[in-house]
Amino acid sequence: MGKILVPIDFSDYSKNALDYAVVIAKTLKSSITVFHSFYFSTPPEYGTLANYMAMAIEDEQKRFEEQMKELLKVYENQEYDDKSGTLQINSIVKLGLPKEDITDIVREQKYDLIVMGTRGATGLDRLLFGSITASIVEDEDIKCTLLAVPKDAKNRGIKHVLYGMDYEEDDVPVIDELLEFAGYFEAKVTCLHVNTDEDMIPSDKLEKEILQDTYWFTPYNKIKFELVKSESIKSGVDGYIKDHHVDLVAVMPRKRSFLESLFHKSVSKSLATHSGVPVLVIKK
Repeated sequence: MGKILVPIDFSDYSKNALDYAVVIAKTLKSSITVFHSFYFSTPPEYGTLANYMAMAIEDEQKRFEEQMKELLKVYENQEYDDKSGTLQINSIVKLGLPKEDITDIVREQKYDLIVMGTRGATGLDRLLFGSITASIVEDEDIKCTLLAVPKDAKNRGIKHVLYGMDYEEDDVPVIDELLEFAGYFEAKVTCLHVNTDEDMIPSDKLEKEILQDTYWFTPYNKIKFELVKSESIKSGVDGYIKDHHVDLVAVMPRKRSFLESLFHKSVSKSLATHSGVPVLVIKK
């Protein structure tokens, strides 16, 4: 995650996302680009339409550049955690449309991580229904990971990452990446599967044992495999998050449609009921 992009609209929830990005960047020695694109629909006030357009764009550009400068002042002298230098953070302000501009800049400049604030109760709430975020996840040309940060997320660091899995073949490389990511923060990874069919319990237990054997060399305090029996995936995930402190929920879109890809719709809606849990979407 050498390059991090943070789209921002100067709202509190987007500023919260920037705080998360800074924590990650300082630990991973990443660079951050804070991006804002703007458009306007104010009636002409400068005489001719051509004059209006030119002057209005210039005024808006200056106004947002000043806002950006003020916003980034607090991060000017912050250093990387290993004291190797000052946090590298720059900004882009331009006229345009946020949805198209974010997609274009990610595709063209090859960012490794996008950190976006969400208006909803949780990251996944807006992740499902926010058109900008959904378009980024569904765009096959964009391979970078995305972190959706809810407006009321409390940034207490990353110590516990929950990965919801369905015993798919591609779970192992995702778990490997999460272990590497968590290692920088000295965090643990819990791999959770919710069983909703009692007849499948023996099979699920076997799958769990196979995965545990795959990671026999990983310290027990770094990874944990959980199998929860519940009437629904929703209630199983609900119960686990309620009973365990989780700082980050990781999911991976599959080949199904986006709204179905985060295991099932019920799981997505379940996660959306939990305030303050950022969602990390890992694209392969």
